[in-house]
Amino acid sequence: MKFKNNLLNHAVKLALTTTTAGLFISGTALAADEQAEVTKVNKNVEKIAVVGTRSAPRSIGDSPVPIDIIGGEELGKSGNTDMLELLKGAIPSLNVHSMPISDAASLVRPANLRG
Repeated sequence: MKFKNNLLNHAVKLALTTTTAGLFISGTALAADEQAEVTKVNKNVEKIAVVGTRSAPRSIGDSPVPIDIIGGEELGKSGNTDMLELLKGAIPSLNVHSMPISDAASLVRPANLRG
């Protein structure tokens, strides 16, 4: 009886190990496919201008506040993968602290816009 239980335990462990390994391998393959799709989609990016106003529509030249326009080429040259770090390098008035002081800020890094 002990031999049968030992054999059954071994078979269950082998099945779980094989299943777990299969999941890790398939997850890596899916992540690679998703990255390839993202790369294809990102090639057709247009210039986006974001203006923070609630008044009547106006052009970039008519706006009373400075507007930073950042192209995809400028962001691509940076080499950073973190969006806050990309914007920090592209916008001179944007401050992002690497090691914030307060407790909650260590989970979500706050960005300060001075200008």
